[in-house]
Amino acid sequence: MKKRRFITILILIILWQSMAFLVDREILIPLPSHVFTQMFNDLSDPSFYYTIFTTLFRVVKGLLLAVSVSLIMGIIGGLYPKVSDYFSVINDIIKSIPNISYIIIILIWLGSESSVIIVSFFILFPTFYANVLLAMNSLSKDLQDVMKVYPESLYHKLIKVYLPQTYPYLLSALKVGFGLGFKVSVMAEILTQVQIGVGKQLSFDRNMLDMTGIFAWTIWIIIISLLVENIFSLSIKSSKIEDQKKSQ
Repeated sequence: MKKRRFITILILIILWQSMAFLVDREILIPLPSHVFTQMFNDLSDPSFYYTIFTTLFRVVKGLLLAVSVSLIMGIIGGLYPKVSDYFSVINDIIKSIPNISYIIIILIWLGSESSVIIVSFFILFPTFYANVLLAMNSLSKDLQDVMKVYPESLYHKLIKVYLPQTYPYLLSALKVGFGLGFKVSVMAEILTQVQIGVGKQLSFDRNMLDMTGIFAWTIWIIIISLLVENIFSLSIKSSKIEDQKKSQ
C-alpha cells in the first residue's frame, strides 16, 4: 500500500516537472525543486509556525463550537424526535447555503477575525449534527430496555450512555471535518483579509505573483490535512480495539 502511494506521488512530481519544463514560465508553473526549496526555507522561519498555529487555532475554535452545538442538538433530537423533525428544515438550509455566501454575509456582520470561526462552524455543524443524531438513533433496543427498567438521571445517562455512544461517530466526522474546516478557513482568511494566517500568506503571494510561494503553501495545507486525518484514523482504530476488548 505504502509503496503504491509513493509511486503515485513520484509520478505526479514527474508530471509536474514535465509541465513546468514545457510551459517554461515560473509565474505559471514553478519547478518542483524551487517549491521544495521554499518549503525547506519555511521550516527555519519562526513566522511560518506562528502563521500555521494561528490558522489552526481558528479551525479548532470552529470545530469545538460545531461539536458542542451538534452534541446538544443531536442528543436532544435523538431523545425527542419531534424536535429533530422541526430542526431538520433549519439544518437543510444551513447545508444548502454556499460557502462563499457565509463568508460574505458573516464578514459584513462580524468583521474578519470572528467570521473565519463562524464560517467554519456553519460548514462543519451539519456533518457533526447528522453523526450525533445517527449515534442516538443507533442505540440498541436492549440498552434502551435496560434504561427503562433501571431509570437513571439525565446526567448519568449523558455520561454513561449518550456521550460514549456518540464518541466514535464524532471521531469519524472529525476525520473528514478537520480537513474541510481547514480549507474553508484558509479560503475565509483570503476573502476576509485577516492580519495573520495561511490565507493571508496565500493572498500576499498572489498579489506578488509568487507562484512558488502559492504552490508551497498549498502543499503545506495538504500535508497538515493528511497528518491530522491520520491522527484521527489512529484514534478511530484504537477506539475500535478498545471496544473489542470490552466486548470479549
